[in-house]
Amino acid sequence: MKTIIYSLVALFILSSCEKRKEGAILTKEETALTEKVHFNPAVLLKLREYTDAPLKQFVTSTYEYDPARKQDMFVKNYNHAVVFALPKDKSSRLSKEMQPWLTKKGYVVFTSYDSFGKDNDSIAILKTRDQFDILRTVGTASPDYDLYNKAIIATLYKWSLKYPFIITGAGQDWVQAEFIKQPADMEAFAKEVYAFCPDIVDQGSGDIEALAKEMKDNNMLYLWWD
Repeated sequence: MKTIIYSLVALFILSSCEKRKEGAILTKEETALTEKVHFNPAVLLKLREYTDAPLKQFVTSTYEYDPARKQDMFVKNYNHAVVFALPKDKSSRLSKEMQPWLTKKGYVVFTSYDSFGKDNDSIAILKTRDQFDILRTVGTASPDYDLYNKAIIATLYKWSLKYPFIITGAGQDWVQAEFIKQPADMEAFAKEVYAFCPDIVDQGSGDIEALAKEMKDNNMLYLWWD
């Protein structure tokens, strides 16, 4: 008897969840958010199949040169993007499963803050068909190495033509990408990476050979400037 009751309860829960997905509607706040960031409402409806995490507009501060003041300034940008927090395991799954659907709709999903398992990650969805807009949005740069946003994008774009990859995360001083096609000579590529981003070896892997092995084993390109 107990087994029958548990089965009926489980069936009711599953059917309720399915009905919620099929008949899902956005809340008043979510509808306002779609208008604010110029999103297709279908994007948030799709997102709600994966998470009920609170959503907000993705606001960034980029480091830009102000010719009037003749100095670098932080500029606040209110982007056509939303951001939300999730634990690492859930954020990875959501990103991988949603990206093909989002790509068709003209959006990209990426990690904008990586807690390395210590806390929730921040995941952003940006309205664009150009993955390098991720770096423009977060303002990835390394002033200490005189590497500014356009220069970093130019190098990554050049690499992407030879070794296609998908940008999966980025912040003001880091970039993460997953290879679609790995470099045939990973050690030679590791030397290019080291020349462009010394900190990834000097404060990370320790030497070129170790960096090459990490990239090959993880199928990942990771750049970080201290």
